[in-house]
Amino acid sequence: MKFFTTSLYAAAAVALALAAAPAHAAAISGTNLDFEAATPTPLTPNTDQFEGANTGTAAVPGWSINSFNAAFGEAGVWAPQAGGVFFNSPATWQGNQVGFLQTNSNISQNLNGTFTGNAGTISVQLLLGESLVSAINPALDSITLLANGTAIAGTTTLLSTGGSAPIAGDFVLETYNIAISALTAGLLTGQTFGLEIGNNTDPGVVYIDDVVVNGTTVVAPNGGGGGGGGGPAVPEPASLSILGVALLGFAAWRRSAGGNRYFSAAA
Repeated sequence: MKFFTTSLYAAAAVALALAAAPAHAAAISGTNLDFEAATPTPLTPNTDQFEGANTGTAAVPGWSINSFNAAFGEAGVWAPQAGGVFFNSPATWQGNQVGFLQTNSNISQNLNGTFTGNAGTISVQLLLGESLVSAINPALDSITLLANGTAIAGTTTLLSTGGSAPIAGDFVLETYNIAISALTAGLLTGQTFGLEIGNNTDPGVVYIDDVVVNGTTVVAPNGGGGGGGGGPAVPEPASLSILGVALLGFAAWRRSAGGNRYFSAAA
């Protein structure tokens, strides 16, 4: 019993140390990062209905559409049909709606985060989709970080660097890590963090869903936090540590209570 109690104290000490340490994750929230918000014409799930526009925020609530070609350059929201002409399984996208970008269009928004002045890496994760009828070339599509609504030099990364190749009719999970140098970070201190996703010259229609942004040390969440999209929340180390201590304490109590009952019965 002494060994168990000592181990419990040691585990508690480790857990408290972890709880006192700062969390490394800094999820930055935004508006409609999972593209599920209602559009002017509500989309019926699993129908291949869509709502698009060349400019404004109505077609993709929370996002500003910027088209470089009025004749062909819409962006908007799509309700993929499982097993339809365009897409296969709904298991590869999240929810009922996804975003789409035609050639020469981009969408952008200011997120709920502020640059801290610290160097580091910002991580952007999203689901990248390709329809069965429109192959895409992610080397012609990009993500750009914004500060006070303006593109930050040297922060554009191509969607082809996400690690997974597109799959016709499905969505694949991509992660983009964008480094911010100490010099750049110092110049951005206090500015609002934003994001732009663009189909620059890709002839195919690019589909995206469930954007999750982690600011790490570079961007601090306004108001203390918030989720980055429609994905599952990940418990922070402190929460897991406290839970572990509680479980160990419960186990110790059960062991002690069980032992007392045993010896009472034996007597």
